[in-house]
Amino acid sequence: MTAQPTDSVRGAILAAAVGVVERAGTSDVTVDDVAAAAGVDASIVTGMFGAVDELLIEAALGLAADDLRLDAIVLASGAPTVSAYAHHFAKRRVFYRAMRSGPVTEKLDARMAVMVAPLILVQIRALVGPNITDELVASMAAETTVEAFEITNGWMLESSDSDGPETLYVLFEALVLHRLDIARSLSTGA
Repeated sequence: MTAQPTDSVRGAILAAAVGVVERAGTSDVTVDDVAAAAGVDASIVTGMFGAVDELLIEAALGLAADDLRLDAIVLASGAPTVSAYAHHFAKRRVFYRAMRSGPVTEKLDARMAVMVAPLILVQIRALVGPNITDELVASMAAETTVEAFEITNGWMLESSDSDGPETLYVLFEALVLHRLDIARSLSTGA
């Protein structure tokens, strides 16, 4: 009977995946690359994650959850601030930029959207108040999630490395203000 890998081994593999992707500048890396960086046998990585794509996506989701402290925020029925999102993506720009240049881009966006869309919905409901129906808030949240990913992805790919989180924050802030204008017009019937 073989021993199950521990949480620390899983954490080491995820951290190694981030490092390998950052150094390679692409998500087009192999299980062997990650296993070597983590100091484990490739069969352990494959046993835990299957394909390298799943490993990289789990690494990205873990980064976002940890940096944004999603567990604590969800327990408090809240959502990260726009500033927290901007700082997260700026801090992890090299990794996310590399993830945009390989085969996992669409899968990552889909999984990340599932994770952040409910948080964006909480933010929108808090911003627009009770004067707008749940259906309209849900529709706005879905549209805002798509727009937020477009803004973030564009910023990661097109901005210079010297652009700090403030640049991304300004773009997010403009999105929020635009959504608030729409919400106001819907609640007043204008």
